[in-house]
Amino acid sequence: MNHQDPHTFRQLLRQWFGYGLGHAYVYKKHVGSPRLQVYWPGGKAGDSRPYGARCLMDLPFPFYGVVFLSGYHLLHLALLGLMIGVLAHYTVAGIVAGLVALAAGINYATIRFNRRRPFYSLAMLGLRYAGDTAFVTGALLGGLRERALFLQATRTR
Repeated sequence: MNHQDPHTFRQLLRQWFGYGLGHAYVYKKHVGSPRLQVYWPGGKAGDSRPYGARCLMDLPFPFYGVVFLSGYHLLHLALLGLMIGVLAHYTVAGIVAGLVALAAGINYATIRFNRRRPFYSLAMLGLRYAGDTAFVTGALLGGLRERALFLQATRTR
């Protein structure tokens, strides 16, 4: 089988979506018994931990689940909290969620930002965000297909 590089943006997103879609199956196949694992980015890539992440929780569970918490995920969880705070008229909760979303967004956006090439960096940020979104969405849907909770990691560095 020959590997084909994507030639269009749409093909690239489909490829990353497909990668995410298959990860839940591979995880479930190799983990053994159902368990819930939660990971936080921070270790060195290449060690025995997935994506170099630190495991915060690893418990037997009624179904398979793996959750990676990265800046991308924290940004979206904070935005969800902000929307809930605004809709429910919880001003303090909305402000806190907004500040967390701002901090997580800045962290996500500045990982590879080059001040000498700001427009190029913004374009690459857009591509990275689109690829991460396709990857995480594919993993969520692949997890549902495998009857598992699967919140896929994104590239952090």
